[in-house]
Amino acid sequence: MSTREGFTRLGAVLIHPLTGWQVPETMNSRFKDVFKREPIAADEIQKLRDLWIIRHSIAHNGGFVTRADARRLRSLTLSERQVLRDDVCVQDQSRGRGEA
Repeated sequence: MSTREGFTRLGAVLIHPLTGWQVPETMNSRFKDVFKREPIAADEIQKLRDLWIIRHSIAHNGGFVTRADARRLRSLTLSERQVLRDDVCVQDQSRGRGEA
């Protein structure tokens, strides 16, 4: 495979940060094209999306959840405060979505 910068490995193309690797449906589609299987189960897609929002809050906001991200997490109680892993686990379990 080649890119603007020259040749690269398939793995780098699959997960390049500018090509949607954090979108579960995109990754499933790419892996299906190459490996004929989808690595992310349908019932895990929303949890993975939530994890990306939490990761974003931790990496870019010091764990502080903005109102917009709290809406995306479907939990305004997290708005304008710092998120901890336990907050999300408790929230996840209270919804009956399984163990975190």
